[in-house]
Amino acid sequence: MDMGSGYTPPFLLVAPRKIRVNYDTPTRLCNILGVGRQLAQAIVLIRENTGNLLPHTLEAIIGRPLTFGDRVGF
Repeated sequence: MDMGSGYTPPFLLVAPRKIRVNYDTPTRLCNILGVGRQLAQAIVLIRENTGNLLPHTLEAIIGRPLTFGDRVGF
């Protein structure tokens, strides 16, 4: 019975890509906890009309502070 070479490839953890608030689509923005389709579309409209969002602006829009777990970039 052939047991192979015994080589086991390394296990790689791939972290999810950060959500880029000022660039991503509403679909991607829905990955932020508390952001549904309508709020994501509103975020896109706000950034298109006022320019790039800052962290404190997004916090005000979603009604909670951002955490490291949100994986949000600007």
